[in-house]
Amino acid sequence: MADEKFSKKTFGKTYYPITQNEMSNNSFKNFTGNKKFGSREDLNKYHSDLKEKLTKQKVRPSEIAKLDKEFKARMKRANDDVQYKLANRPGMKAEKKKQKGTIPDTGSAFAKGGRAGYSVGGRAERGVSKILIKK
Repeated sequence: MADEKFSKKTFGKTYYPITQNEMSNNSFKNFTGNKKFGSREDLNKYHSDLKEKLTKQKVRPSEIAKLDKEFKARMKRANDDVQYKLANRPGMKAEKKKQKGTIPDTGSAFAKGGRAGYSVGGRAERGVSKILIKK
């Protein structure tokens, strides 16, 4: 490896050929049914092909690592953007409101108006936790 000559090609700290907006827009369009856009798997395949191509061109491993780090950061931010877009689509506010109702309490002591943690018919003396005293 010491006698191997590397290319002088360098990349900036935040360089990557695909922008974050392109990644998030493709993922969003892919999720909402327009399947002609690239999925997450397609982006991962593109990235691995790019790394392989740069390795064949003898680009320094540190430069490839920079690209890899930027790809992972952009993918994470793009996924966060897609999650936000999906959660805030038109009509989602009403849907969330519908789902936000309270769940009926059927089996606990709270349902009967008692206190949770105590068996039926007992009461806790002040300062003594969860000790049942007969009436």
